[in-house]
Amino acid sequence: MAFRLHLYRSSAQKHGLAVACALFLAYVAVELCIWLFCRDISDAVAFFPSNGILLTAILVLSPRLGLAFCLACFSVDLLHNWIGRIDLTHAVLFSSLNQALAFGGAALTRTFCGAALDLSRARRLIVFSLIAAVSAATEAVIGQILIELIDGASGDFFHAWLQWTLEDGLGLLIATPAALLPLKQKRLFQAPGGARLERQLLLALTVVLAIAAFTFDRFIALTLVMPVLVLTAFRGGPGWVYVSVLTTSVVAMALTANGHGPIAFMAPTDPYRQQFMVQLFIASTFATAVPATAALSARNRSAQRLERAYAAVRKAKEKAEAASRSKSEFLANMSHEIRTPMNGIIGVVGALARTDLAPRQRDMVQLVETSADSLQVLLNDVLDMARVEAGELAIHAETFDLRTTCETIVELFRAKAEEKGLALELRVAPSVAGRHVGDAARLKQVLGNLISNAVKFTERGGVILSVEAAPEIDRAQALTLTVTDTGIGFDAETGRRLFARFAQADGSITRRFGGTGLGLSISQALTRLMNGEIEVDSVPGEGSRFRLRLTLPVAADHAPPSPDPAKLVLNAGRTLKIMLAEDHDINRRVVALMLEGLGVDLTMAVDGQDAVARFRPGEYDLVLMDMQMPNMGGVEAITHIRQAERDAGAKATPIVMLTANALPEHKIAGLTAGADAFLTKPIAAGALMETIAGLLSAADVPRDEQA
Repeated sequence: MAFRLHLYRSSAQKHGLAVACALFLAYVAVELCIWLFCRDISDAVAFFPSNGILLTAILVLSPRLGLAFCLACFSVDLLHNWIGRIDLTHAVLFSSLNQALAFGGAALTRTFCGAALDLSRARRLIVFSLIAAVSAATEAVIGQILIELIDGASGDFFHAWLQWTLEDGLGLLIATPAALLPLKQKRLFQAPGGARLERQLLLALTVVLAIAAFTFDRFIALTLVMPVLVLTAFRGGPGWVYVSVLTTSVVAMALTANGHGPIAFMAPTDPYRQQFMVQLFIASTFATAVPATAALSARNRSAQRLERAYAAVRKAKEKAEAASRSKSEFLANMSHEIRTPMNGIIGVVGALARTDLAPRQRDMVQLVETSADSLQVLLNDVLDMARVEAGELAIHAETFDLRTTCETIVELFRAKAEEKGLALELRVAPSVAGRHVGDAARLKQVLGNLISNAVKFTERGGVILSVEAAPEIDRAQALTLTVTDTGIGFDAETGRRLFARFAQADGSITRRFGGTGLGLSISQALTRLMNGEIEVDSVPGEGSRFRLRLTLPVAADHAPPSPDPAKLVLNAGRTLKIMLAEDHDINRRVVALMLEGLGVDLTMAVDGQDAVARFRPGEYDLVLMDMQMPNMGGVEAITHIRQAERDAGAKATPIVMLTANALPEHKIAGLTAGADAFLTKPIAAGALMETIAGLLSAADVPRDEQA
């Protein structure tokens, strides 16, 4: 397979003058250490790391800066050889061969190890080991031939060549990865919090053990440093392994060259044997640490990939949360804007319906009321679906009468059923307990959706809501509420997708019957929140049967429910003083129409600031407070009113918050500020009367009629 040597790649990152200076200082330091500590009587060294630094500089510096670096190192080599009393011819030869080895090794490394030059990876390190061996062997052959030609003498060619190969091969193999690592894998030298001292202690221990190993005369002492290098690989990282190997190698050469240690003891008069054994020790040391280093590098890469995956997940989660917040804010704003005009429509139409109207006019009013109710249902469905997606839809358990709840929901749809000539029945088994604990409002919503659909899709026959109960077990009762109709039905395929959002039997359903397709999806979500389930079976053309199964605790308190506030008469035998704080003129007029003729003295405030200024503790029977107003909102106004009552030692005036902000957090904010009730716009006249009557009945505090 053909390949092309690459000494430089345009895509490779090039470092600047600071890195060049750092590498040059390392080069000079290595040369100085060799001259001071690692020379022996053979005038050779166990390994020559200078070539590894030179090769690294060629790889990481720009061509121009790399050439200048090589010339500077060439000068240092000449100076080193001159100090070592080597003649100029041999000095130029040795320095030139070093430069050629570095350039050749750099070209092979760039070609076969890629642009990343991460030699801590096992595969690349093996390839580089082969490059170092081939390059050093080639250089040694050429150098030894030239020396014999220059000197005109023939010595032991093989031993000289082997010594030269081992010196330069080990120098490339150890020094190049050690020099590249800080540049390519800076994180390997950056200790996390609390680990820096441990790494430094491990390096110090390596030095101490290396000195001890080459001070004793026993060869077994050489193995002391190996476990520490493996420990350094796993506790310190690949970068510190290379530093430890370099340090150990320098210690081994220096002490052996000065006659210390087991190698000098075993071969006191054989310098070649000494050099060979030191090189063998350095190679075995490097080979001991490399597998652990490679394993650690693989683990680090896996951890980094996992960390990047976690970061991507966190980023996606943050984006999703931001999108959810934006959607919630949008829905809240749209809810407020839509409910405000709807409140005017429903309020005015309700007031108009209570006046004397001609039959045709009453039909038109009923048509408007029906359309407004449909729009309100649509808006509530969309908001409920948003709450389900955000996980903000909660179940509030309370004691309730299941029979009464079912009777209420059936009566709500009786008029529509009778308009279509349908029979609407409620069948409650005698085994159903009197009172249960659960969310009656959400149960009404689910049953309302099921009965509404049954009435809507049934043209003849009838609709039956049946309630069955299993015997009580541990004060709980398994209930089955079934809505059966004789309507159009649907096939099994439709049944499988019926509870999906915006899903209906076919495209003609929306055109014929209307609806958004959200009701069943919301019903299923609410049922699951109540730890129940909905089942359905149907036959096209014969009807459908929806079964709601859930288990509810049986209430220990069998006391009759409290009186329905709707049955209380809003008549205190005197004029009730009520203040309305509302910035929207139409909404003020709507509330005034609702309270018209009920013996109410209504004070209007245009915002929260105006309401606080008009309020006097004990002066009003009740306050109706909008939430979102200019100058001062309703929540802040309620806070000021409650503080004024505390300062005056007066009893708290009932406050009803009227708002188009329909999300749960808005209700919590209002009740936390001190509101006693929370009504969502559009406000029905009946709901307003119930609330006012209930609060005044609960307060039961007579007041002197104000002038």
